[in-house]
Amino acid sequence: MPTGTDLVGALRAYAQKALGNDFNAEKAATALNAWVKESGDALKERIERETERAVKKLGLAKESEVRELRREIATLRADLGLEKKRSGQASKSAKSSKARKTSARKVEARKKKAASPGAKRKNTLARSRKKRG
Repeated sequence: MPTGTDLVGALRAYAQKALGNDFNAEKAATALNAWVKESGDALKERIERETERAVKKLGLAKESEVRELRREIATLRADLGLEKKRSGQASKSAKSSKARKTSARKVEARKKKAASPGAKRKNTLARSRKKRG
């Protein structure tokens, strides 16, 4: 495994190759900055390529592709004189109403269970087991 001194040695070797025997701190900093920028650009390009490849492999669409398709759909709907579906709002309210009913049923079931004879004793036993366990 490389250590910090290996990195320093590698940088010194690179500086000697780039600058020769004429070592100047300003020249070294300029060369190092150029090298870092080139390496960063190459790394960024590689990451972008690999990311695109992985996204294609997964079958996902890019945000720009989705936007383009939405524009195309809107254009086609306008050409056909169709309006956007407005049933989305109705289905959302129906879903939330159903969720509220289900939630209310669960609350009622818990209340009934808690009010049943022996429920308090069962809860106390369960708590004492948790403390021991």
